[in-house]
Amino acid sequence: MKKIKTSMKEIRNGWSKVFRAGYCDLQNIFRNREPQFYNSGVYGWNCDVYCDYKRDIAITTGYRNMAGIRIPDELIRAYDSRAKEILNKKNWFECIPNPSGFGCYKREITGAEKYAFIESALDENAEAFLDALLAEFIELNKEV
Repeated sequence: MKKIKTSMKEIRNGWSKVFRAGYCDLQNIFRNREPQFYNSGVYGWNCDVYCDYKRDIAITTGYRNMAGIRIPDELIRAYDSRAKEILNKKNWFECIPNPSGFGCYKREITGAEKYAFIESALDENAEAFLDALLAEFIELNKEV
């Protein structure tokens, strides 16, 4: 999907919940997702915008001209470390139970199965991150 150029005003007016993170802060969390929009100015590229239409959330990530509430570093670190674990998984074996009932046979998981597992696990992690971000937003609004 091709990114569409937008202004920060359009992002702020288009979504009720807008968050921001620094460049590369969310690179592992959103590894398998593409930004829908980008913003640029006289100095070149400013930021990318990831949107979740279901939760009405926009997340800007980049160098400058980013809109929204800063995502807490603890939240980013927690979900980013989980994404790194998924991406750096080394043990690609599954245990197939022995018909006799004792022990199991090890079968190496290869190619397409590996890819499907990684994609699924990254999607689950990103969804959990977005849910936690939404909960954080609700908490912040309770305090105001």
